[in-house]
Amino acid sequence: MNDVERARSIGENDPEGALALLEKHPVLAPGPQCSFDEIDERLDLSRMRIDLYERCGRHEAAEAEQADATRFLEGQLDFTDRQIASDKSPGLRFSRKAMLLDLLGRRTEAARCGLLCADLLLARLGDAGARVSLEAAAAAGTAVSVFGGAKGLGAILESGDAFGVGYKAARDSTDRAQADYERQKLLGDGRAVAFAECELCGRLVGADYRTSLCWAGHRVAWVRVVAFEDAPPALGAHVDGHTFAVLDCAFSPDGETIVSASWDKTLKLWDAETGTCRRTLKGHGGPVNTCAFSPDGRRLVSGSVDKTLKLWDAETGSCEATLEGHGSDVYACAFSPDGRRLVSGSYNQTLKLWDSETGVCHMTLKVHRFVRACAFSPDGRRIVSGGSRKSLKLWDAETGVCEAALKGHGSDVTGCAFSPDGRRLVSASRDKTLKLWNAETGACEATLRGHGDSVTACAFSPDGRRIASASADKTLKLWDAETGACRRTLEGHGKSLIACAFSPDGRRIASASADKTLKLWDAETGACMATLGMPS
Repeated sequence: MNDVERARSIGENDPEGALALLEKHPVLAPGPQCSFDEIDERLDLSRMRIDLYERCGRHEAAEAEQADATRFLEGQLDFTDRQIASDKSPGLRFSRKAMLLDLLGRRTEAARCGLLCADLLLARLGDAGARVSLEAAAAAGTAVSVFGGAKGLGAILESGDAFGVGYKAARDSTDRAQADYERQKLLGDGRAVAFAECELCGRLVGADYRTSLCWAGHRVAWVRVVAFEDAPPALGAHVDGHTFAVLDCAFSPDGETIVSASWDKTLKLWDAETGTCRRTLKGHGGPVNTCAFSPDGRRLVSGSVDKTLKLWDAETGSCEATLEGHGSDVYACAFSPDGRRLVSGSYNQTLKLWDSETGVCHMTLKVHRFVRACAFSPDGRRIVSGGSRKSLKLWDAETGVCEAALKGHGSDVTGCAFSPDGRRLVSASRDKTLKLWNAETGACEATLRGHGDSVTACAFSPDGRRIASASADKTLKLWDAETGACRRTLEGHGKSLIACAFSPDGRRIASASADKTLKLWDAETGACMATLGMPS
């Protein structure tokens, strides 16, 4: 008989003796990934200890043991999220995630995760849109009950949200064709493409998403699953507008064109005066996170969830080259001031430097856990990057040496930019602030507070006197770069702002939003001059 068995046998009459036996075993702590059986075994041991602590009147020890158990499960959940991020077919891993969420008491999330798992597995059986029947839809519901708990599933279907209503309609419909159509909208085109939408900002989050946060920093609530492939535009959507969140935008050097990147896997070129869409650029295999014009305005670069960058002819819209090498989603990219190099940042902890003519990668820098933003200095000699670890890093663009780490933010850095003279930096963070830094010394000169939610992007005006910031609080703010005072707050978007950019003459500002639109603002008066696309 081992210690655990002996503890069980004497626990009723001798709780102190049973505890003495169990305390020979290590307490629960985050560690390597465990199998289901190992998790059950460890949690069973933890529950025994908690019960014995309570019976012996050692309430603080019981609370500490419960906290250890929670940390252990959260550690296992973190391992599972990382596996999902690296697995091209993560369906079964979602069942493990559902189980861990259920053990943590997050049962509605567990049910939703289980439903997503069932959808992904069913989608891999074949042509989901044509073959998955009402019976298969019902089977998915059964699978959720197994994975996530019937109560959680019931809460979803009865909640009245878009997720529950859409799924229930597909399941309960007596019209087979309509049910298949609804099912296809939920599943995608048979390639297991499913997306969840953050209920606070509308950010669409992929089934292989890396954390429990949406891009703007909110906890993902799995409000609804939508098909990304071939999803019809929202009722009344502008024929030329984006059909999902707009994630980035930039002015051409002459100020006549705006480029936008979107989760609908396209870039669009807009006339900056009339607001009409001139051209739609297609070619990426996933959502497009970032875009930029070359200094001469003749080319564009874009980065995508498909792990590639693409170079485009800005006049014809043709794709000139696809740059491959990143091991995960590309979130940021920028041309050097002379246009000869590119820098790109990815989720897989790297910055890459590329020859913009040949497409050859000359250097790979190991940086933050993930990179959200990067930019060249005006003289092209340095690069700034921002992402996880609550910091920015400054790099020598020739040698790849990290010159400095700028620390001070309380959460991930989401945006960064050099001032036009290269002497200062501005950064944006999920901690709801911006910070101004001395680019030479790395000292923080000011912290700009005023946004009510994550700050998602920032930009200096061409004369360096103003700063624009975009936020998940649905506003754009203009700041005095010298005093740090907020001069104006621009409101009008229906969901989170994700990007912003000044025109080359500094008279206009473009903003991109999760509401599927861009807006053009008068930088002096704050008046909205135009809305590009139609909001959701």
